[in-house]
Amino acid sequence: IEALSNKCPVISTDCPTGPSEIINHKNGILVANNNQNEMTKAIDSLFYNKKLKNFFKTNAVDTIRHLDSEIISKQWLEL
Repeated sequence: IEALSNKCPVISTDCPTGPSEIINHKNGILVANNNQNEMTKAIDSLFYNKKLKNFFKTNAVDTIRHLDSEIISKQWLEL
């Protein structure tokens, strides 16, 4: 979340909880757990494909806006 809030594209393993709820095809890349080849391809694609990297950077903040602390606090208070 911190990386995305700073417009940094992310690559993460798709572990059972967490990343797939935040990272999507608009802000980063999820790779299968323990798949070194897939991780290498993801890193290469962000390094060599500036258009893809810029697409992820542009969308990063918008895709996590709903996780803003003020929004979450308000939701908690409404419970």
